[in-house]
Amino acid sequence: MPSTARVLAPSVSAHFRIDRGFRISTWPERAGALLGWGPEEAIGQDVFRLLGCEPEPDAEPLRTWQPCRFLSRKRHRDGSLIHTYVAFEPGVDSDGTDYGMLLLDRVDAKLDPLHAEAEALHQSIIAGMQEGVIVQGRGGEILSSNHAAERILGLSADQLRGLTSIDSRWRPVHEDGSPFPGEDHPAMVALCTGRPQQGVVMGVHKPDDSLAWIRVNSQPIRLAPAAPHHAVVTTFLDITEERRLLSELRAQREQLALVLEGNDDGSWDWEIPTGKVAFSRRWAGMLGYRLEQLAPELSTWERLTHPEDLPRATAAVQAHLAGHTPAYECEFRMRHQNGDWLWILDRGKVVQRAADGSPLRAAGTHTDITARRLADEAMQAMAAANEKLVIELRLALDRVRTLTGLLPVCAWCKSVRNDQGYWQRLEEYLTEHTEARCTHGLCPTCSRRVLD
Repeated sequence: MPSTARVLAPSVSAHFRIDRGFRISTWPERAGALLGWGPEEAIGQDVFRLLGCEPEPDAEPLRTWQPCRFLSRKRHRDGSLIHTYVAFEPGVDSDGTDYGMLLLDRVDAKLDPLHAEAEALHQSIIAGMQEGVIVQGRGGEILSSNHAAERILGLSADQLRGLTSIDSRWRPVHEDGSPFPGEDHPAMVALCTGRPQQGVVMGVHKPDDSLAWIRVNSQPIRLAPAAPHHAVVTTFLDITEERRLLSELRAQREQLALVLEGNDDGSWDWEIPTGKVAFSRRWAGMLGYRLEQLAPELSTWERLTHPEDLPRATAAVQAHLAGHTPAYECEFRMRHQNGDWLWILDRGKVVQRAADGSPLRAAGTHTDITARRLADEAMQAMAAANEKLVIELRLALDRVRTLTGLLPVCAWCKSVRNDQGYWQRLEEYLTEHTEARCTHGLCPTCSRRVLD
């Protein structure tokens, strides 16, 4: 790798690390030799409070936490001010912790040749970065690159050196696939305007014709705040895999949307830590709303769910989030905009969890089952009515069966022999075994006999 340090900083007199809160976390001997403080005085201190930042404290480029190179005056322990050239590179430790590497040069020191140890240190920092780093001169030609840049772009250092952003071999494209003119590249814009360019997404065709997607930041390099920029440093991250996963996810969502549209189901996508929920238009329309009328948050679902059903539904959700059930499913009532209550079948599943197993995202569907529930209730009512009718018929049949078959009656006194074998007056027997009641009187024939 050619000397990136020769472009970025003439000679490195001291280097140390700071954390994301701009507190000093390492303080080697060379930093103490340059600035006078010992490790016990410097470590843990705010870098701005300890060293100062002249002449404009609020405009210190370091505060943006972006790669930067600038001239400044730093305070020595004896109170004097030292003119320094500052180079800063942010990084991320293996545990995900942000850190920054700060390199300081005295600008009144001999600038060339570079000290071998400082050169090796600077190169090792750049070479070890996961982001690609390219330095381009005033004319846009590539002066140096690190190993990550060569890997991401599929070109060796020798192949990269001398190329410019407008070289036709790049064949860059925008996110929508349209051509990305070389003069619009972040590095060229930064060179022309002197303003940093951040977060630009670009697709670059590699020599094997594969397309690499990168996210680019470009920072102009000045030897003094008022001096014209003489170069630009560009860092970029390979986001090809990220783009592929996003494309697959987008395709899956579109396919799911088509399936749900065909099934007349609504869908929801819940970002659990924030409580944000993306409802589909069908989800909202099912309840008589336009999507724009409903806040995209969990409280919308809670507000529209029947108060008597909400505890049961919430318990089912929590059971699934805790991993007690393979999926979530519950039937409950939700209020339509017209005031009616609809029966909803809600199904869902956690689709993303954190490393510790905590749920991050869940997705699912809403199905209107009001017609089915009403039909079930009608069938249950009919079944209950039929059961009551059957009971009544059975009682009636029992009463009828009491007087069926042969009934032993005495030919003389008309007494009836009952089931226990005892003789009983006919009217008593009829009273016990039927709902009929007997009255006494004379028939016309007997009446004539008695009167005669």
